[in-house]
Amino acid sequence: KEKFTCDIVTFIEQTQMVNAYPNMVLIGMLAHQIDLYVQCTRQMAQTGLVESYNKGATSGPSLYFSMADKALNRVLQLMKELGLITEGEEDE
Repeated sequence: KEKFTCDIVTFIEQTQMVNAYPNMVLIGMLAHQIDLYVQCTRQMAQTGLVESYNKGATSGPSLYFSMADKALNRVLQLMKELGLITEGEEDE
């Protein structure tokens, strides 16, 4: 996380010619959301996309799937806020 944060600060300062430190809270949030996404995708790789609930009586989507999806949406929102992507770029 620390290396990623430092790399993002450097990237923002070099590409946008601004001091990135006023945005450190957003950068920290971005690093955290990416970490959550990575953890969820690792769990899904181990346990699969379908889980059993109610002592095996029912099955449904993995809780990690919805958490990963929410984290990814937050990543995109934070990247837009930081000027790392522009509107519509996330669809490409």
